[in-house]
Amino acid sequence: MRLRGTGWFWTISTILSAVVVCLTPGRVEADWTYDYQENFSADKAKTDSHYHSIFWPQGAYPPLEPYLYYLENGAERELGFGDHNYELATLSYRFPIGTNPPNRAISGLLGLSIRKHSSISASGYLLYSTSPDGINWTTERELYPGIQDIWMESVRGTCYIKFKGTGVLIDDLSVDLSEYPATIHVPSTDFPTIQDAIRFARDGDVVEVAPGTYDGDGNWDIDFRGKAITVRSAEGPARTIIDCQGSHRGFYFQDEDSDSVLRGFTIRNGLVTGSDIPSDNAYWNPSSTHPVGGGIYCEFSDPTIIDCIIERCTAEVGGGIGCVGASPTIIDCEINQCHAGGQGSAASGGFGAGIGLIRDSDAEIIDCLIEDNMGFNNSLGGGVYCWQSKVLLAGCTISSNSASGNIIGGGLYGGGSSSDIFLKNCIIFRNTAELGGGLFIG
Repeated sequence: MRLRGTGWFWTISTILSAVVVCLTPGRVEADWTYDYQENFSADKAKTDSHYHSIFWPQGAYPPLEPYLYYLENGAERELGFGDHNYELATLSYRFPIGTNPPNRAISGLLGLSIRKHSSISASGYLLYSTSPDGINWTTERELYPGIQDIWMESVRGTCYIKFKGTGVLIDDLSVDLSEYPATIHVPSTDFPTIQDAIRFARDGDVVEVAPGTYDGDGNWDIDFRGKAITVRSAEGPARTIIDCQGSHRGFYFQDEDSDSVLRGFTIRNGLVTGSDIPSDNAYWNPSSTHPVGGGIYCEFSDPTIIDCIIERCTAEVGGGIGCVGASPTIIDCEINQCHAGGQGSAASGGFGAGIGLIRDSDAEIIDCLIEDNMGFNNSLGGGVYCWQSKVLLAGCTISSNSASGNIIGGGLYGGGSSSDIFLKNCIIFRNTAELGGGLFIG
């Protein structure tokens, strides 16, 4: 194995330098579009609208309730609104019409032409409101004569709009909708748990989690399901906690790339029992049941983990974060008071109480604090364990890591012929071990 530092030799600087990492989100192209045109030359408004006032002439004159009517205007025809005893006529649409909604976030513009019908009412006016679900409506706003555009959007894939007015005529109604990256809020009526929101999300979407402590099914053992999404807290890790209650892990990544982003959570009290780890030359069967990653488990996946606190989590490999054949990018995180080992046989020592990397993992760990983590008896790597893997540690502090029994490599343990460790501007201090208090390379 090789240990590298700045300039291809090992140096550990006591002065942290700034490390700038640019994360460029991928561009999400819409693969669903919808176009609707209505010039009121036919009677589509009666059948296409979600609900509407009566169309006059219908019954006795004058109308006994608010009404809609058609007005011939030369070769064209417009749709008019008439009130009754100051109650306004209503026309409401639900888009898309005549096709299944895409079951994802959509947005776009509704355009229409408006003019007053002075012979009906000199003080005519038209109001509108929109809704993403047909239940929660925006405050009514007035539309003025001329060509107007109205923005509509819906996380669930169905846009509602409601017009109410009197003494006005509308024409040339058009709608253009397409998919867009959504921000899905948790908790909500539709998405009470983080996993519910991830299950609904599509590539490019953001799942934003409100402050609070989250536990229970759907709020631990969370799986990104291979999606290129961002799961973030609204107000940072101090106020947004995943409490695994000593019986689950926080997140399980499989098949994700760097555009799968986890940001701004505290993951606490994660625990994965067992100690059986397949040998280097044995087949690795991908599974969330391996005793790897008490807080976060990255298995053959490459997520980006930013501004997270992983504390008091336990597993055989990687008490805080465990990686198997994975290439995560870990930025501005704190891994503290995590444990490796002690969850299997008496010989189970644990590997990487803070972070454990095995099976050709290739991680970048930048500006992180890895401290106060503890291995079990005969443990390797109190802070970081790197076996047959590669790791870049830049701008990190690795301190006060140890073991309840004996340990080799209190701060960092590296081993295996293919391992490659690159340290840049790191501080490694106050770690304890039987061999290699700061680090051990075998």
